[in-house]
This record gives sequence, structure tokens and C-alpha cells, in this order.
Amino acid sequence: MKYDKSVNKKLMKFIKIYNDYQILKIISENNNCDWKKLKELTGLTDPALARHIKILDVEGYIITRVNPKDRRKHYYLITDKGKKLLEELSKFESIFEKIISILEKVELDDKIHI
Repeated sequence: MKYDKSVNKKLMKFIKIYNDYQILKIISENNNCDWKKLKELTGLTDPALARHIKILDVEGYIITRVNPKDRRKHYYLITDKGKKLLEELSKFESIFEKIISILEKVELDDKIHI
């Protein structure tokens, strides 16, 4: 099989979209969701989560609130624009699940052959 650079770019885009979807879904289901909860539920590293949060915030999909009593604590709320994006991405949930299932099977197959 010939290596195709465009496939890698498409996979990276899929991962970004999937992570954005997860983050929006978690925030929409958990009022005043905080960093700790997002990190726990997504499994993303701090730098990866920070990148996603920053982009979603700048693009107006979420709002970041700072706790006035402890400025280190941030809470996230989904905006109407974020709800619309979440609704659109939700249409692809079964596709996301199917791809994840395939990837998990490939990972299991790799372990069996070691």
C-alpha cells in the first residue's frame, strides 16, 4: 500500500472534530463543567485540551468563566452557536462510534500478533 500524506491529514482532522464533539457534548450535559471534569471524561492531555478549549472559545462555541474566588478554576458553558454545531456533529455519532470500534479491533488484533 502506497503512503498517502492526505490520509494522515484527514485522520488528524477526524481526531480534531471527534475531540471537539466530545468536549461540546460533555459541556452541554454538565452545567458549569470544569477543567478537571473535561480532562477526566475526554482523556486528553492538558496541552491538547487547552488547544481545543481555546479554539472553541475563540470561535464562539463555548464561553469560559473564571471563578472569582479562585482564578485558577475555569468553568465552561456551551453557546447557542455551540449547540448548533453539536447538533450537526451528533448526526455523525454512529460514524464516530463505528470508526472507534474499528480502531479498537485493529489495536486488539495488533496485540494478538505480538
